Amino acid sequence: RVSYIEIYNETVRDLLSPQGGALAVREDRQKRFFVKSREVDVTSVDGLLDFLFQGEERRSVGATRMNSRSSRSHTIFRIAVESRPKESEEDGDVVAAASSSTLNLVDLAGSESVRHTGATGERQKEGGKINKSLLALTNVITSLGENARLGGGDNRNAIHVNYRGSNLTKILQPSLSGNAKVAILCCATPSEVYLDETKMTLKFADRAQLVKTNAKKSRRRLADGVVSGGGQQTPAARPPL
Repeated sequence: RVSYIEIYNETVRDLLSPQGGALAVREDRQKRFFVKSREVDVTSVDGLLDFLFQGEERRSVGATRMNSRSSRSHTIFRIAVESRPKESEEDGDVVAAASSSTLNLVDLAGSESVRHTGATGERQKEGGKINKSLLALTNVITSLGENARLGGGDNRNAIHVNYRGSNLTKILQPSLSGNAKVAILCCATPSEVYLDETKMTLKFADRAQLVKTNAKKSRRRLADGVVSGGGQQTPAARPPL
C-alpha cells in the first residue's frame, strides 16, 4: 500500500486524493501521532511510481529568485509492504503469520532566506512556515542527540523532546523516537553566496548522526492470527490495531 501527503503552511494535504482538503493530525492512546490519508494497493514497481508521479503533480511548488520550481511544502511518501507465508502452527493452533514493514520517503523543503529568494507576499509566508517547521525538527534532532549522549531517553537527566512544535515533527515522531531505522541525505551547494545556509545544513547533519534508533520486530496475537511487524506505526499510518 502507498500513501502520499504534504505539509504546506502547516496544513497536511493528501496528494493522492483528487478532492484534496486538510487532514487532521491525530494522537492515539500511546501518545503517537498519525494521519488518516488515502492508501492505495499496488502490486508492482510501475504501479508504485504511477502514484508517486501523480502525487508530485499535486505538490505545492512556486517560483523564487533561487529556483523556478521551488518546493513549498514537505512531503512524505509512505510504502507499506506486507508478506504472508504459508500457514504455521503455534501452540497446537494453525495461525496465519504476516510480516509487515514500512518505508517513509521524506522530502524536506529547504530553508530559505528572503535576501536570497526575494520572496514577498504568499511566497514569503510559505518560506516562514518552512523555516519554522525545520527549526522544530532541528530542535527535536538536537534533543534526541543530546539524550543519546547522556545514555538514552530513560536517563533522569534526559531532555524533553518536543514533537508538538510542528505538524512535521508530530508526523515524524514514530520514525525518530527509536523503533525505526533512519537515513538522512542532506543537500548543499558549493556556492559561496549560500555559505551560511550550507553551514546550517552541515550542522544539522552533524547533530542527526548522534541520534540512536533501534528497530525491533514485534509479534501480536490477533483474532485472525499472529502478526509479526516491524515495530510501531510510522508517518501517515493508520492507528495501531
